[in-house]
Amino acid sequence: MARADVLVLFAFDNVLADVDSNVHIAQALDTKLANTIWTKHAADDKKLDRAKSMDEFFVQFAKDRPQVTHEDIRNTAQSLPFNQYMLDAIRLAVVDFGATCKIVSDSSVFGVRSFLEHHDLADRVSEVVANPTHFEDGGKVLRVRPYQGDHVAPHGCRSCSNNLCKGVVLERVLQQHSYSRVLYVGGGVEDFCPSTKLAVDDVVFANSNGANELLTLLNENPDLVQAHIRQWKTGEDVLAYFRNFFYRQYPECRQANASDTLIYAEHDGNFSVPTPMPRETGELLVIFDFDDSMVNEDSDVFVFGSFHPELCQTAYEQHAKTPVWPSVFDDMLQVLSSEKPHVTPELIRETVAQIPIQARMIDAIRMAVELFGAEVKVISDGNTFYIESMLQHRQLSEHVKEVFANPVEHETLDDGRTRLRIRPYHADHLDPHGCTWCPTNMCKGSILDSIRSGKSYSRVIYIGDGTGDFCPASRLTQNDVVLARSHLVSGNPYGLQRRINENPGVVHAPVVSWSTGYDIYRRFAEFCPSPYVIPRTVPRISGSVLVVFDYDWSLINDNSDTFIFQKLYPELLATLRERRTTQPSWTKIMDDMLGVLAEDKPDISPDMIRDTVARVPIQSHMLDALRLAAEIHSADVKIVSDANSVYIESMLELHGLTQDVSEVITNPASFEALENGRSRLHVRPYHGEAGEAHGCEWCPTNMCKGRIVDILRSAHRYTSVLYVGDGSGDFCAATHLTKSDVVFARADEADGRSYGLQKRLDSYPKLVEASVVPWSTGDDIYRHFAQFFHAPPP
Repeated sequence: MARADVLVLFAFDNVLADVDSNVHIAQALDTKLANTIWTKHAADDKKLDRAKSMDEFFVQFAKDRPQVTHEDIRNTAQSLPFNQYMLDAIRLAVVDFGATCKIVSDSSVFGVRSFLEHHDLADRVSEVVANPTHFEDGGKVLRVRPYQGDHVAPHGCRSCSNNLCKGVVLERVLQQHSYSRVLYVGGGVEDFCPSTKLAVDDVVFANSNGANELLTLLNENPDLVQAHIRQWKTGEDVLAYFRNFFYRQYPECRQANASDTLIYAEHDGNFSVPTPMPRETGELLVIFDFDDSMVNEDSDVFVFGSFHPELCQTAYEQHAKTPVWPSVFDDMLQVLSSEKPHVTPELIRETVAQIPIQARMIDAIRMAVELFGAEVKVISDGNTFYIESMLQHRQLSEHVKEVFANPVEHETLDDGRTRLRIRPYHADHLDPHGCTWCPTNMCKGSILDSIRSGKSYSRVIYIGDGTGDFCPASRLTQNDVVLARSHLVSGNPYGLQRRINENPGVVHAPVVSWSTGYDIYRRFAEFCPSPYVIPRTVPRISGSVLVVFDYDWSLINDNSDTFIFQKLYPELLATLRERRTTQPSWTKIMDDMLGVLAEDKPDISPDMIRDTVARVPIQSHMLDALRLAAEIHSADVKIVSDANSVYIESMLELHGLTQDVSEVITNPASFEALENGRSRLHVRPYHGEAGEAHGCEWCPTNMCKGRIVDILRSAHRYTSVLYVGDGSGDFCAATHLTKSDVVFARADEADGRSYGLQKRLDSYPKLVEASVVPWSTGDDIYRHFAQFFHAPPP
C-alpha cells in the first residue's frame, strides 16, 4: 500500500514534552546542583550551550551521587510531563498513513530516546537529531556532547545557537529525500530558522500558548516564510489538523491497520497564509538545461528509443568519432526517415511532447514565474523542435520566454515526405566561439553573457546536469546559484558536478545539489524570494571521503566468529575460550574450530553457514548510515576487519550492500572439499604466515589495520577518512589518521561494558591527531554521518 510521502518534524521541549526536558531532568535529579549549573551558563539564553551545561551537570552529579544509576536517569526522562494528543498525532501520521517522523531538538539523545521508548514511539520516529550522549567510566557517567561537534565546521547561522541550527538540519534531511510536504511543529525561537526553509505547500505549527516566541517571529517576518502557518495551544489542536490533513490529502495512503478515528472539525481563526509579493518581472533569471534537467531523459535518445532503438548505439559510436551532437543526430534522423518512413515529424512531435518529467518540476517553473516574477529561459544542446513540442504540450510556452537550442528545419524529400534537419546553434560558417569547455556548436557561457548584457538581473539560478553546463556555471557570481544534479544510482556524479569537482575555484556561485523535481521546487521556494538567501555549497567532492568500518561490534552488533558457533555448535564455545588462553593467533583458533564443526556436524552445509552468519545482529540505522555515505554522498566505503571474507560478504549480499562497499579487507576464507565429499570452511590470515611480518606492536600478527589505512591513502588522495571502530585492534588505524579525519570510537555501555579502542584512546591521547567522536548506536553513526557530509570541512 502507498505511504504518505510526508515529513513530520517535531521539536521536543515544550512541544512533545510539556517542559524544557534539560531543566526538568536536572532539577528532578538534584535541584540545587541544577540551579547552580544553569545560573552559571544562562547569562545569554539564546547562546546558551545546553549540551555543555547538561554535560557538566551529569559529570558533577556522578561524583556527588554515585549511587544513582543510569536507570534512575532514564526513569526521570521517561516521566517527563506530556500531552497524550501530541503523541497520538505522531501515531496517526506514521502508523495510519505511513508518514516519516523525525525529532529535532537541543535536548539530549538519551533523554528523547528514553521518552520515546517509554511511550512505545521509538520505532515510529525514524531519527532523533539532538545532542549525542554516551557513557564513560564503565557506565557510571552520562556524557552529553554538542550536536555541532569539533569535527565539523560551525553552521554559520546567526539566528541559531552555536550548538544547533535546525534550519541546517532540515536542509540536510530534504537533500537525502524529497518529501511532497513537510509539517513542522514547534514553538521556540530556534524553530524560526527551519520555518524559513519550508516551501509554499508546507505547514509550520506555532505554539500560541505561553511565550509565543515562534509565532511572534513569524508575524514579524512574513516575507521570510512561504509555508502555511497554523497556531496550536494543545496537542488536541495538532491531532485535529493532522486528521483533517491526512484524511483529505492522502486518503489512498491510509494503512490497512489504521485505527478507526473520526475526523475532528477544524478550529476556526488560527490559519493564515503569508503570500509573498511578486517582485518586478525580470529581476530574477532562471535558466534550465533541457535534457536530464527540465525533462528526465535525453530527448534525442528518447526519440530514437521510441522509434528505432538500434540507432541509439550507432549514435554513440558516431559521436565518439564526431563529437558534435547536432551533426550526429541529423545523420541519424536521415536513417530514421529512410528506414522508418511512417515516422513523420508530426508523430515525432506527439511523442517527444510526452517525454518524462519529474514530479513537481512543472509546478516549480510555474511558481518561479507566477509567484516570483522570474524570467525562465532554456539553454540546451538539444533542438528547438523537441523543446517547443514539450513546452506546448505542458502549457509552458507562456512561462518559458526564450529557447536557445540547435535550430530545426523541415526538409521536403523527393517522394513528397518531409524530414527534420538539425543545424548547429553556432553555425559552421561562423568563426569558432573559442571556448575550450564547450562543444564547437554551442557555448552556453557565451549565450548567458549575451542574455545578461541585454538586461540587468539581480540573480541567476542555473539548473543543469552535464559537462556542457559547466561553462555557464563558471560565469555566475557569488549572488547566483548553480543547481547541479546529484549522482546517478551507480554512485557516479553527473557531468556538471564532476567537472566542478575537477576544477575547484572556477565556479564562484554556490553549488547546491538536486535529484528530483521536488528538490527544484524547494530550492526555488528558498532561493527565489527577495531578499536573497546565499545558499551553502552543499556537496563534498564525490569519492573524496573514505569511510572505513570495522566489522565485529561496529558494523554489526556481535562477534561474527563466535556468533556462528552460538547458533550452530554452542558446545564449542568453552573449548574456544580455553584455546584463547594458549593460542595467540585468533585466526588459527577459528580455522581449527571450523574444522571441528565440519567433523562433528557434517550435516551443516556451506549454505547453512552463509545463511547463519548473514543474519548476524545489526543495530538499527547502522546500514542506513552506510547507504547514506555510499549512495547519497558517493563516499568510498570499505570494511577492514579481523573477521573473514565469507562472513562479511554473506551479510552484505543478504542486505543488498555489495555495490555500496567497494572493498572488503579481511582474512580470506573459502569452502574446501573434503575426502568424504563434503566441505569445510578454511580461514587464512590476512598477512600470510609465510609472508614478511608487519612489525606493528599494536596489532595482531595476522593484520595491521594502520598499515592498511596507509596503503589506502597512498592509492587515492582522500580529503577525509571516517573510521568506525570499537576494539583495541582499531587503535593502530586511528594513529594513522590525520587532523582532517574522524575516528568514531564505540563508548562504554550503560551496563558497564567497555570497548578496547576507547580504552587505548584514553591511555594514549597524544598518538591520535584525528577528531575522536564517541558512539553507542547505529542512530549515532547515522546522525554523525549525516551532519559530516552536509557540513563543509572545518
